[in-house]
Amino acid sequence: MSILEREGILLKLKINSDLRNPYQLLESDSGYIFTTDRGLTYYIYFLDYSSTFLDYPRIVCPVYTFNIDLIEGDHTTSPEDPRIGDTIAAVFAHFFKGLDNVAIYVCDSIDDRQQGRKRKFDLWFYMYNSGDWIKEDGEQLLDGVRIFTSMIISKQNFQLNELILAFKELHEREDIN
Repeated sequence: MSILEREGILLKLKINSDLRNPYQLLESDSGYIFTTDRGLTYYIYFLDYSSTFLDYPRIVCPVYTFNIDLIEGDHTTSPEDPRIGDTIAAVFAHFFKGLDNVAIYVCDSIDDRQQGRKRKFDLWFYMYNSGDWIKEDGEQLLDGVRIFTSMIISKQNFQLNELILAFKELHEREDIN
């Protein structure tokens, strides 16, 4: 068995695993709330971000920022929890039922932990992507702070190429919103 065949089998096992165990999501008017076994409460929400592509009038897909906020508890006192990734993956699976939806994630840099957030987000994307989504990464230096962003799009999005080109072009500009 070749390495590629083994990787394909591992990918199928990962995608079809029954080990996923997302936390129960409470749907609110503007997003989802869940509480971990350790008492951390998170709020997941999407905000309209279509204005980012105002200079690209041909782009008509709904574009949102993906946000996750810790609203209760202290994450520094809690060990790694794989169920958080499971839960976020469940939210993304629901979000991308709308094949034209676009999600943009900006790694929060307020506490200088944006590189760690990027690594975590990249890991989750790799672990939970069944091959249906594409992630385009961007990076920019703003006022001396490195900002990491990612755009996730369904491979079936009818504006896939236009969105990727626009995202790349936006990151080549000096200032990004």
